[in-house]
Amino acid sequence: MSIIEQAKSLLEEQYKRIWKDWYSNLDITPAEFIVEEKMHSSGYKKDEDKLFLFLPEANLEDVVHDLGEHDIPCLSSHNWSLWKRELVHEMLHEYQFKVIQDNVTNEGCELYKVHGKPFYGPGHGQDFFSAIADRAPYFEMQPEELMNNL
Repeated sequence: MSIIEQAKSLLEEQYKRIWKDWYSNLDITPAEFIVEEKMHSSGYKKDEDKLFLFLPEANLEDVVHDLGEHDIPCLSSHNWSLWKRELVHEMLHEYQFKVIQDNVTNEGCELYKVHGKPFYGPGHGQDFFSAIADRAPYFEMQPEELMNNL
């Protein structure tokens, strides 16, 4: 099995595990999950409900190393690998559009005020920061800590 095939399989497992934890009690379907080896910005396309992870080969090797050695990898650690930052960041966008929608939280607004616009591109408003605040406990982190890992 090639490195890209191994990484895709491991990343898809990880996506499904987190997705189930986040959405199991909601009537929502998962995004189409696409992993490709390339130097490009990852993204979530809400109109198509597709989550794209684009990773260079070296980062695919990190995926196989990090996920291939553990049944349940530790997501609460700091200094995340690129694959973990990209996966969680895009999953937060999915959560932003499927759950938070326009219902921003006070905590999300405060986080947005402190950090302004640290991310490139659209979709990083108060609703995205509300998703960060809402999902941070899943990673056993405060919102600021999760923000700093992204």
